[in-house]
Amino acid sequence: MKTTKFIIASLLLMLAAASSFAQDASKVGVIDSAKVIAEAPRFKQYQEEVEALYKDLSLKLDVRSQNLMLTDAEVKELIDLKAKAEPTDAEKARMAELTQIENGRDAELKELQSTAELKDDKKARLKELQDIEQQSKDTGKALAEDYENQLRTKQNDIQAQVEKDMVEAATKIAGEKGLTLILLKNSVVFGGVDITEDMIKALDRKS
Repeated sequence: MKTTKFIIASLLLMLAAASSFAQDASKVGVIDSAKVIAEAPRFKQYQEEVEALYKDLSLKLDVRSQNLMLTDAEVKELIDLKAKAEPTDAEKARMAELTQIENGRDAELKELQSTAELKDDKKARLKELQDIEQQSKDTGKALAEDYENQLRTKQNDIQAQVEKDMVEAATKIAGEKGLTLILLKNSVVFGGVDITEDMIKALDRKS
C-alpha cells in the first residue's frame, strides 16, 4: 500500500451565475488548484488522516507477518501493545514474552520438520504448529486485501470531499467578490482575479 497524495487532474469550477450576479466577463476568478491542495490546512488534515490509517494498517500487517507462530489472539495482543506510544514496563515485558513464545515455536517447528521419524505425540505437535502457521498466513492474506480496500475507500472518500470543499469555498468567495466565473489558473492566459490565497484561507482545519 502506498500513500497517495491528493491529485485533481483537472478541476473546472463553472459556477452558474445566480440571478443576483450580472454576466460580466471581466469578473473572472482564477485558482491555482495545485497550490490550494498543497497548502490548505484542511487538505493537509485529510492527508494526515490517510497517513495515520496507512500507518495503523501497516503496523498490523507487519506484526502479523513477523510473528506467524503466534495465535490470532496473541497477535492481536501484540499489535495492541506495539501501538501504544508509551508502553509500561509490564507491557514491554509482555511484548518480550510474546516474542520469545513466537521464537520458541518457530524453532520447535523447524526441529520437528527436520526429524525423520516422529512419535505420535510429536506428529500431533507438528500438526498443531503447522496449523498455527498456516492460519496466520491465511488471516494475514485476507486482512491485507481488507486493509487495501479500507485505504482505497478512505482515499476515494477524501478525494470526493476535497472536490466538494473546493466548490463550496469557490462559490462562497465568488459571491463575496462578485465573480461570475472561476477557472483554473493554468487555463487562463491573461487576466482574472486570483483567489488562490482566499481559497487557502477559507479551507482551514476542521475541528
